Amino acid sequence: GVAGVIGGASYRLGSPSAASDADVVFSKNGVEIAAFKTREELRNDAQDEVKALVASGLEVWMSTGDSPERAMTTARAVGIDPERTLAAQSPEDKAAFINRTDHADTLMIGDGVNDGPAVQAAHCSGTPAAGRAFLASRADFYLLSDGLRPVRIGLEAARRLRRTLRRSLVWAVTYNLGGLALCYAGFMTPLLCAVLMPSSSLISIAMVTTALGKRGGSSWRS
Repeated sequence: GVAGVIGGASYRLGSPSAASDADVVFSKNGVEIAAFKTREELRNDAQDEVKALVASGLEVWMSTGDSPERAMTTARAVGIDPERTLAAQSPEDKAAFINRTDHADTLMIGDGVNDGPAVQAAHCSGTPAAGRAFLASRADFYLLSDGLRPVRIGLEAARRLRRTLRRSLVWAVTYNLGGLALCYAGFMTPLLCAVLMPSSSLISIAMVTTALGKRGGSSWRS
């Protein structure tokens, strides 16, 4: 929460220090002045996006500082496996979980200051909180849209780029081995060399342009 001293009195706004039905309590010198019960609203595409990520073979986890009951309610709403739902997690707990499970393949999406350590520990990280300088400056990217679809689009683009790089490497190896074979066989001539070299470059460019130009109906501006 947030605490401060005004006119000699200590004020605090944050989580209740004792059992309470409220989520946020405002107190003066430890005495409750007001209590607020908040209601969470999921992003409108959260359920569909989580389902799509799971269908693509990814493990989707949720690590939150919320109570177990509240965390499970959210997990059920979006389709996250309860066994992959971690509740009542401190910032240090979140970072420790990332350190235990990350094998240079973890993407962390966080939106609060308490996600800072985990965001920095993850192999790749992003945040929808673009207007909050603390987290946006520590994450690898931030989202400008209201939904989570750009996360999936980015992952699809990364997979496409990886496939394209592999194909380009295979082509480069094949071309060079073929060129060496022609040289050793005595068939390579200056004219043939002048034809093969630019042709190889044009084929490489065409392969990359074709592969990366397939958007699959997705909007890259999401």
